[in-house]
Amino acid sequence: MKQLIEIQLFGPIVSFIGLDKLTHIEIEQFENYQKMGYRNRFQVLSAKGVLNLTVPIVGGRDQKSKTSDVEVDYSGRWLQEHWRTLESNYNRSPFFEHYAPSLKQLWDSRPQMLSEFCEHSLRWVVKQLKWTGTISHSNNYAIQVEEGVLDLRNKYLPKNRLMHSLPSYQQQFGNQFEPNLSILDLLFNNGPLSSRYLQGIQKPSENNL
Repeated sequence: MKQLIEIQLFGPIVSFIGLDKLTHIEIEQFENYQKMGYRNRFQVLSAKGVLNLTVPIVGGRDQKSKTSDVEVDYSGRWLQEHWRTLESNYNRSPFFEHYAPSLKQLWDSRPQMLSEFCEHSLRWVVKQLKWTGTISHSNNYAIQVEEGVLDLRNKYLPKNRLMHSLPSYQQQFGNQFEPNLSILDLLFNNGPLSSRYLQGIQKPSENNL
């Protein structure tokens, strides 16, 4: 099965459900950039609740450029601040130290384009999940996709994070499970068992996305 998605930065857990049934992921490159999504942010858990970690982009988030033309803004200290946030909130999780070295290399790679940063994050995640399919980019923008392609562009958004009911797993903070955070939260807490967790969940039907 083939799946089409917009760029996502360490996307939400729900977007990786059914990964084991996919043979190919195609990344949308020709949409106009949209600010309401996971294109330049991901959500993690802290002692104060859910945090949005946002990657600044050149020109601000209200621009109308194509996604493939959006550049990352490295003028501030957000790289260091985001990494300190991950360390402080997950250094006691069972698998943070296991993933930290390779994740830090990705974090420090400083890709110029946002789409490149997101693709690097996707490739890093699916490698940890031991997925063996292929990843490519769209050649144009298609309003309707060809038969047999699962179109998940803009189906999973921060505003509907809580609409997706997921089985709970042990998290580092709080008395109430926070579902559908960044896939990093699952990996740091479940490690190699994350693939089994995802395989045990039925993918939401298109009508419920």
